[in-house]
Amino acid sequence: MPYNPKTHGTFDKYLVEHLGEAMKEYALVVDPNLSGGGHTGVADMTFDPPGAKGNVAVLRKKAVSDKSWFKCFYLPWESNNTTSCTLNSQTDACLFFTSSLNGCRLSVKYHDDVVN
Repeated sequence: MPYNPKTHGTFDKYLVEHLGEAMKEYALVVDPNLSGGGHTGVADMTFDPPGAKGNVAVLRKKAVSDKSWFKCFYLPWESNNTTSCTLNSQTDACLFFTSSLNGCRLSVKYHDDVVN
C-alpha cells in the first residue's frame, strides 16, 4: 500500500507500521547536510515525504517550523575515522539511520562483545 498522508498520517508512522512495503516502494535518502560528523545518538528528525521527488523520502533534522517529527538513533560518518553510538531501550527512538555508506562498513556489537 503506497504512502498516503490522508490515511497514514506522517511518513515516519507509515515507515514503522509498513516497514517491509516502505523499503520496497521508497528510497530513503539522508540529507547531505547531515553527513560528515555532527550529532551522534538520539536526534529529532523528520522526513520530507515522497511526492514531489517521486519515490524518494529525505531524512533531515527537525526544523523549528516542523509540525511533526520523531526521535531516532542517528550515526553520521567521519572521514578516516570510526564513529559509534549505543542503541538502547531507554528512549522512545525506534528507528536507526546512518549517513550514506560509501567504501565503509557498519558493524553491530552486541552486549556479549560479539561483532557482526
